[in-house]
Amino acid sequence: MSALPKHTFVPQDGTAVPAAHGRAAHGAAIDPPAGAGDSAPRPSSRARARATTALAARDTALVLLGTGVVGTALLRLLGTPAAAGLHLVGVANSRAQHANARGLVPSQAARLLESSSCARSDDALLAALAASGAADRVVV
Repeated sequence: MSALPKHTFVPQDGTAVPAAHGRAAHGAAIDPPAGAGDSAPRPSSRARARATTALAARDTALVLLGTGVVGTALLRLLGTPAAAGLHLVGVANSRAQHANARGLVPSQAARLLESSSCARSDDALLAALAASGAADRVVV
């Protein structure tokens, strides 16, 4: 195996396939070599929808408590590709909160919180986390 290029994926059948931009390291599917499996049936739209739902269920929903220096830095980070699997569903400080189970735009979260008339309620924030459908739920 030491003779293989650095980014090579070796499936169970033993054939070496170059990894497409490191996707193999993250568990994503690797495109088969040209000519391999061309006659394989394509998944139905229902199967693709189930796969998409399964991927979404692996995402993480997040509620942020506090928009001080650290909270603001986290909001900036949540707006980058590094946080692609994290979805902000609530933001709160000691006086107010804003929550939406479908998600908040991190760059707008502080402004939404400032204009929010909703009093703090842990129950509402936890409900947004639960309604998000994410497999993992985090309060920061």
